[in-house]
Amino acid sequence: PIIARTLLILDVRRNVITDEGALYLAKSLRSLTGLREFYITSNKLGPKSGKYIKEALSFLVNLKILHLSQNELGPYGGGEIAQALSLNASLETLFMSNTKLGDEGAIAFGKALIANKMLKNLHLQSNSIGPDGLQGLAEGLKKNEALICLLYTSDAADERSSVDLGGR
Repeated sequence: PIIARTLLILDVRRNVITDEGALYLAKSLRSLTGLREFYITSNKLGPKSGKYIKEALSFLVNLKILHLSQNELGPYGGGEIAQALSLNASLETLFMSNTKLGDEGAIAFGKALIANKMLKNLHLQSNSIGPDGLQGLAEGLKKNEALICLLYTSDAADERSSVDLGGR
């Protein structure tokens, strides 16, 4: 279809999309191979949505920007998105702020950063990431040379959360 080749930006912010809606949306995304920007911020995406979006990302070979902030993906859904970074080699900017990642989700992103060589910007503000999650992110950052901007707030971290980034 012509639309699959020409649609560059898809914005479905603030549409009350749930896990069920994310399943149907993810199936539709597979044909949008030319998509460069996808905004799905401020919906009702839960943990299952992470899996659905991860599967769609393997088809979105031109996607540069993905906004998933302000959804309730949690550690499981966030972990699925982190795994998707190995399936999608084009993504440069990922917004995951306020998605309830916690330490477990942050650790998953740290592991993903070890393998991913394209992501340049990662936004993880307001995710209740504590010292363990921060350490997991730091381990990934030590081995990743592509990322130039990591936005993080220490909403759950304390003074013991500082980590050595190996000269970065």
